[in-house]
Amino acid sequence: MYVGTKKIFEKYDQALLEQGNRIEELVDLASDALYRHLDKYQSYAFLIGPGNNGADGLSLGLKLALNKKEVQFYCFSTHHSPANSHYLEQVDQLSIPVAKMDQENLESFQEELNLYDVVVDCLFGFGLNKPMAGIYKDVAELVNNECNSDVVAIDIPSGMYCDTFNGGDTIIKADLTVTLTALKQSFLNPASQEYTGKIQLEYLDAQSFHKQLGFARILERNDMVRIMKKRNYDDYKHRNGMAIHFTGSSRYRGASVLAAKAAVYSGCGIVALSSVALVEQAVCNNVPEVVFDFLEGTTMEQGLAKYDSILVGSGLGISLESIKTVFGVLEYARGPLVIDGDALTILAKRQEILKEISTKLVLTPHIGEFKRFCHLEDGDDVMAKAVSFARENRIILVLKGPNTIITDGNTTYRNSTGSMAMATAGSGDVLAGMISSFLAQGYEPLNAACLGVYCHGQAGEEVALTSYMAVASQVIEKIPAVLKEFEDCNLKYSR
Repeated sequence: MYVGTKKIFEKYDQALLEQGNRIEELVDLASDALYRHLDKYQSYAFLIGPGNNGADGLSLGLKLALNKKEVQFYCFSTHHSPANSHYLEQVDQLSIPVAKMDQENLESFQEELNLYDVVVDCLFGFGLNKPMAGIYKDVAELVNNECNSDVVAIDIPSGMYCDTFNGGDTIIKADLTVTLTALKQSFLNPASQEYTGKIQLEYLDAQSFHKQLGFARILERNDMVRIMKKRNYDDYKHRNGMAIHFTGSSRYRGASVLAAKAAVYSGCGIVALSSVALVEQAVCNNVPEVVFDFLEGTTMEQGLAKYDSILVGSGLGISLESIKTVFGVLEYARGPLVIDGDALTILAKRQEILKEISTKLVLTPHIGEFKRFCHLEDGDDVMAKAVSFARENRIILVLKGPNTIITDGNTTYRNSTGSMAMATAGSGDVLAGMISSFLAQGYEPLNAACLGVYCHGQAGEEVALTSYMAVASQVIEKIPAVLKEFEDCNLKYSR
């Protein structure tokens, strides 16, 4: 299942047109895909807007009318897209009733609203970029407050933006939304479900451009089952990977504790820490499984060579010593490297070196940290920016937040797990530790990032079932059970 932004959907439509499809042919394909979700009713009220979403509704209504269904169109604009006009002509030729709506006949519309089995919302599609006003707002409020019939939205409920959920505006509340090609990014916000109702995804019978155009795949449970590596009876700690963490400072000792414990609980064979004495003592007291390996200066190159993955940055601070550590690790690392927290702040000031580093890098910024690397303005397509940044710098980017973005610039995923209860200190340190663990265990970097993000989110969800806050240390305790669940499914499917 894919998800897209407004710009990606626009590119998709353009790509289909460039393949030689006429817009009327694409509308016809859309109504074919929609038909199977609406043919169970006998009487229909179609709310037709001015654009191609309205054209989809007109085409669908024509097919239903030809199949002996009772169809009434309500048109709310005198200006129509070419496709919209094309289908209105066909409606006129077949003498299907069309009510041309204005403020004066809204009262009669209100009286007729409940005469139909279903009201089909085709006012606006994914291109809407401002709140509905005037008659459109009035109609939406009538549907929301007065309609007892089923309400089905075509592609997206009218009034809802494609990229961000605008719950403060007037939006038609549907019982069912039949969305085309991919989920709209705003659907990822759980609050949108009040307006979308149940969502059904349909595809046009046309060429797919999902991967080429940058649609993101939604990470799902079956992806984790597929990714999970099988463990062997004769495994031992070195075979399960060695990770070293350059984390923590006298002020942020807990970050090291959380990252190290998360790495251990995620299955890493050996987790080592290189930090100051106060941090080492804190980790020793809380995670006795961790070993200590103080690497600096001339010992760093030789010392790093024996580790399968490296984490640098969580709680490290931005002192001169921290800066030396970050650039020392970047210079001598030969295995995959996770860059988190303060290391991101340090690296952002010399980000040009990203292109010079040959080892595989996984950067794990939140949106504020990402803005230090990539200029973002209000209204920018964050997913497109993330993909472009990852591609240009040949890195794996884990852009943390609701429905975290994971991308290598070619393949992009959006996470489907997590909870608002996880918005608390230490969550990022846990995730960084998990990803370093999976890298050490031999997972491909993109898979390691996906597995870390998804499992971290699910562990947080499980804590949030019984707790107001998913405290980072509690999330760690859930990691082994989440991974065991995926491993058991993996073993079951492979038999």
